[in-house]
Amino acid sequence: MTRNPVPPLLVALVVAATVAPAGAGVAVADDDFVSVAVDAPAFPTPEQPFRIGTTVKNAEVSDTRYDVRRLELRSGEASGSELHSERRLGPTTVDPGETIRRSFESTFNKTGTHDLYVHVVLVTSDGDSQRIVQPVTLDVNGEHPQLSLDTESAVSLDSRTMTVNVSNGRDDVVRQLALEVESDDVSVDEDSKIRAQLDSGDETSFSFTASAEEAGTHPVEVTLSYTTADGEPRQLTRLLRADFGPPAQPSEHPQLSVTSESAVENAWRALNVTVSNGMEKQVRQVSLETESDDVTIRENRRVVSSLDAGAERTFSYRASASESGTYPVNLTLVYVDSEGLERQITRTVQADMTPPENPGNVSLTGVSTDRQGNTVTVSGSAANLGGEAVDSVVVSVADAQNVAAVQPQPEYFVGTVESSDFVSFDVNARLSNNRTTVPLEVSYVVDGVTRTRTVMAEAGSAPTRSVESGSGGGGGGSLPFALVGVLVALVLVASVWWARR
Repeated sequence: MTRNPVPPLLVALVVAATVAPAGAGVAVADDDFVSVAVDAPAFPTPEQPFRIGTTVKNAEVSDTRYDVRRLELRSGEASGSELHSERRLGPTTVDPGETIRRSFESTFNKTGTHDLYVHVVLVTSDGDSQRIVQPVTLDVNGEHPQLSLDTESAVSLDSRTMTVNVSNGRDDVVRQLALEVESDDVSVDEDSKIRAQLDSGDETSFSFTASAEEAGTHPVEVTLSYTTADGEPRQLTRLLRADFGPPAQPSEHPQLSVTSESAVENAWRALNVTVSNGMEKQVRQVSLETESDDVTIRENRRVVSSLDAGAERTFSYRASASESGTYPVNLTLVYVDSEGLERQITRTVQADMTPPENPGNVSLTGVSTDRQGNTVTVSGSAANLGGEAVDSVVVSVADAQNVAAVQPQPEYFVGTVESSDFVSFDVNARLSNNRTTVPLEVSYVVDGVTRTRTVMAEAGSAPTRSVESGSGGGGGGSLPFALVGVLVALVLVASVWWARR
């Protein structure tokens, strides 16, 4: 199908623009090189806002910097002529070689052809005010098809359906319809759609997949090009609004509550969030997400297909905090209500990450030592002074200078010790270089966290050996007992031999 739209009115003022001092008539500024182009819809509809685009360009060879102060739509060229609409701009400068584009809205109540003028008010760096004037002709025609825009309701800013409805209130058919959408704030996957024709009194819809980076209501420029029954091509542009805000929250919604297990610092504990549906109808596609800057949460999203009216569901998360305290946790509940609308609830709750009053705590009691030379046997009890059981209790000789763990018992695996209970142990060590203490390391697991402490056991000094030495000179002295026995045996043998001769 051939598309033949009427292009927007475009008027451009070339270098050496028509410039008039503010409050005066039109004049030419010989030393200025600023140009202005204006585009506006050719066929606006009465009582419907339309947009007029203005492009201001400062030539490369210009030596003047301009501040664009106002855009005006007036009935004449003079600054005192009737004002139809205007837009006051904030700081908007145009340096040499730069181009800016700004737009403003206007509305007409009467049909017919209107010869109007766009005024661009500039102020130079020297403070001089100047006015550039451009003519624009608008053919206000009330016989266009009507346009409206609907946006699918959704909680998130993910893609949603944006629908433009076209109603033909004319007395005849319109053909070769082409619809385009454009917005600085809304992105669409495919920005143009076509239809062959639309009969008088009928309505058709053009659907687009759209998304926005920010929640809120965003302007969308919709342009409809079509051909009338007598072959006249026309174009209609409307500035419509796309609502990307969240749906209104219902008066009732599921309730949220949170509890947490007691555990020591750095331990993984259960963080339980309960969703209670106190409403009269079921909710579907329920998802709950937890987030915190102070608490580490594993796999922080849970999903369930539905939650019946009057029912509740508890979602359990693994959570950990490096320091004891109460920390904020953000909960985001998303669900689909009985009307098929996606709803979202956000709550901040306080999670108690404090440890129990008396956690498992192993100490070594009744420690005694038995030293034989440099070898020491250390005995004692591993006692759990806390209010909960501890696991994997091990007592061993710690690494230190001049001490080594030795067989038969370099370490002792105690195992589990219940609250207020104890288990005996024995370990062996070898000391050197006159060391008198044995370092003992006890490790255990409480709430999944391994804790270790080292204590010293006094072993005392190694005993000193004394050896008797003979007295007298010339090698004389007492003979050892074994040597005397050997001599006696030899004498007896010699005596028997002599007697038998």
